[in-house]
Amino acid sequence: MDDKEKQLLREMYEMTEENNRILRKMNRRALWSGFFRLLYWIIVLAIAFGAYYYVQPYLKVLLNTYDSVSTQLGQVKTVTNSVQNVLNKVTPTK
Repeated sequence: MDDKEKQLLREMYEMTEENNRILRKMNRRALWSGFFRLLYWIIVLAIAFGAYYYVQPYLKVLLNTYDSVSTQLGQVKTVTNSVQNVLNKVTPTK
């Protein structure tokens, strides 16, 4: 081999080494990115479940109140219908 070929071979070797370093960095960054993305979603889900656990007693009270009110409104509707039926029977129709 002459000097020019050795020089070209050395340059190719150096570029190959540089490419290898760059590819390893890219691979390492991709791995860290995946790790932090997973960590991010774990934190988001933990906060969501924690918030639900914290708010759950208040939701139970709210739902019980809603059920109670809807039951009472149903009873009022039944009484109103009964009164209406009685009034219809008492008042003469034209």
